[in-house]
This record gives sequence, C-alpha cells and structure tokens, in this order.
Amino acid sequence: MKRYFSTSLVTILMLVALCLAPAMAFAEGPGPAYEVRFTGVIESVPPESAEGTWEGSWVVAGQEVTVSAETLVKPYAEGRPPTVGWWAAVIARRNTDGDLVASQIVSQKPEIRLKGPVNSMPEGDAADERTGTWVIAGQNIEVVEDTTFNERYETLGEDRWAEVFALEEEGVLIAQRIRSVEFQEEVEIYGVIQDFSGSWTLSTIQLAVTAETIVTSEPKLGLLAHAAAQLQETEAGYSLTARNVRVMWQEPGGRRQPVQFRGVVEVLPSGGTLTGTWVVSGREVVVTDATVIKQVKGLVEVGSEVYVVGWEDGGVLQASKITVIAASWRGFAFYFAGPVEEMPQNGVVGYWAVAGHRVQVTEQTRVTGAEYARLGAPCEIGGVQRQDGVRVATWLRIRSSDGPGPGPTEPTPSVE
Repeated sequence: MKRYFSTSLVTILMLVALCLAPAMAFAEGPGPAYEVRFTGVIESVPPESAEGTWEGSWVVAGQEVTVSAETLVKPYAEGRPPTVGWWAAVIARRNTDGDLVASQIVSQKPEIRLKGPVNSMPEGDAADERTGTWVIAGQNIEVVEDTTFNERYETLGEDRWAEVFALEEEGVLIAQRIRSVEFQEEVEIYGVIQDFSGSWTLSTIQLAVTAETIVTSEPKLGLLAHAAAQLQETEAGYSLTARNVRVMWQEPGGRRQPVQFRGVVEVLPSGGTLTGTWVVSGREVVVTDATVIKQVKGLVEVGSEVYVVGWEDGGVLQASKITVIAASWRGFAFYFAGPVEEMPQNGVVGYWAVAGHRVQVTEQTRVTGAEYARLGAPCEIGGVQRQDGVRVATWLRIRSSDGPGPGPTEPTPSVE
C-alpha cells in the first residue's frame, strides 16, 4: 500500500464550479434566455463517431440531453471516453421545444468524497496492517492495498479527521485516497442522490433530515449533492443529520439563485448571536441555524473578511455557508472531546472545562444539545485559540449520558 498521495482535484473543482457558478444568460430567438447546469450520473451515451465526437442523445441523471457537433465534450482523461456510470457536469440550454441542448459536458470518475472523524481503524502502522475496514464519520470504508495516503497535516488516527475519496462497488465504499485534514463542526458528503423519500441516501450514506434542513434545489435521483451534516453517536451506532444539502442543479428563473461573494462584515445581529441578518460589504445576508459557519482562520466579528455562499430568493440573500478568510487577529484552531468537567452555574455562556482544557463559551458559540448540559455529559467543542492563550469556542455539541444526542424531529426537508 502506497504512502503518497498523487492526484489532481482540478477536475472535481471544475465539476463543482460548473454547478455553482452564476448562470450566464444567452438568447436564441424569441422566448426567455437561460442556461441549465447540473451534475449527475451518465446513464447512456451514443457511441463515439469516426470523427471523435459523441453526437446524439445522452441521458444524465434521468435528463435527456442532445449533444451536437458544437458541444464541447471533455473526457475524464486523454483517450478515456465518457462511460456509463461515471459522472458528468452538463451546461445546456433549452431550445424552443424545451429540450436540453448541451454546450459543454465534462465527464468525471465517480469518486464519492467524505470528510469526517476517524471513528476506528485497523491497528498498526505498517502498510499491510492498514488494510481492512475503517469507520469514518460513522461509515464503513474498505481500505485496500492500492489505497494511497497523505498525512502531511497530521498522522491519521482515531478521533482525528480525514477526507476519503472512494468508489462504490456493489454498495461498498472502496477507498482510493485518504488524507488527514483539520477538524470541523460538520461532516461533509459529496455523492449521488439515491433516495430522498423521508431520509436521504447519498452514495450509500444515509442522512436524516429535519424541518430545519435546507435543500437548495428540487432533488432528483441520479443528481449529485453536497451535504453538511452533524454526526451523532447512538447506542445503535452512528447517525448523520443534514444541516443543509446543495443539490447540483441550477436553472435561472427558478427560486434560490446561487450567490457567492467575498466581503467584509460590517454589521452583526444584536444580542451577540450569529443568527439573524448580517451586512457584508453593503449586502444584507440572512444567517440561520442551518448556515455552516467556518471559523478556522479567525472569529466572526465586525471587520472580518468572509466568503459567503448561498442563494437569493425574493430579494433575500440566504447564506448556506460562511467562511472566515481573515480577522483582526489569527489564532490556532482547536478541538476537544470528552466529559464536561466544569461549566457555568447558569446557562451556557462562560468558561467550560472539557478533557482537561479550559474553553470560553460566548453568546456567539453555536450550542447543540444545551438541554443535556451537566457535569459528566459527553461533549465536543471546537474553536480558535487566541495569541494570549485564551480558547474561544465557536461550537459546542453536548450529548445525553446514555449516548444519543439531539436527533431529527421531522422527516421533511425544507425544499423550495
């Protein structure tokens, strides 16, 4: 088994960018001008002609798409034609009959991406001792001799975070590459929508949804989606509850048009909480409990530079993810897990001690499971350590002593 990690993420980034970039309107005759972008599983493709084109009718995620001589088709690699079962990012327009006509198709090897904590792994450091079943973010991942590793961030181990790129083979996830990454509040999954009736399934990974779960577009079987979810440990094992799900389908004219921009925080909600309306470089941004807020490079404060990802609906800009790019001071990210050893007498704001470490919880700290807060309760806490040594929590998750944390209340996601 190899101990290096030699791959390019350019194609993956291109696939995501094709689905998330703002749509470019273009006109052809009478009627509305718009463009459709989506990523999904290739279900059928015409044979390559002698001229090296794939003209004809394709089916991607259940959508019939016409490929013409003008369509730019980008194979996964030199000499590797588009393959049924692989993924494709499609840019298309609708003709006067409403049919999809592709202007560009990029094919991609169907690698599922999962980022989360290593719950368990085979013991030993030798290459042959690493093969077998790993559990990452509660999911069984099969590591084989050809799996490659990148441990530049830190050595992989239990309770540390990893990102795995895997292929699905008969319902089993086979790891192609695993790399160590920094911890974060949410588990991330990028895969194919295989079910969305009640709970969701993305490439064999099951997700519970609640009334608060935000879904950015109407789901369809075979489309790809990116989910941010909270991992919960129960007596029966592990479960994932989706905070938001970004479906890789974009069509101008519908609700929830995607927005991405970089700016400076000018106004934050009153009362110290992060939920409410922000003003970022003159634009009002609505932040809810479903918004993923990443504060690894610094804390959210007036003057912080942030990158906002979301959508606009009826003139309201709703954030699905906000990442702090730069703040007035930069500290060091931390993460601790263990029993609560010290906590404030009243409420959750104040100093906590977890696993022998003292951490300050503020009004801006995102707290899950506050009803379970008591000495001895298992919890996880993460945030930023300032240069003066004070650790400020950006999130705190508390579980009941018998295992389960706060779980889903309704099986209906918020789909607009």
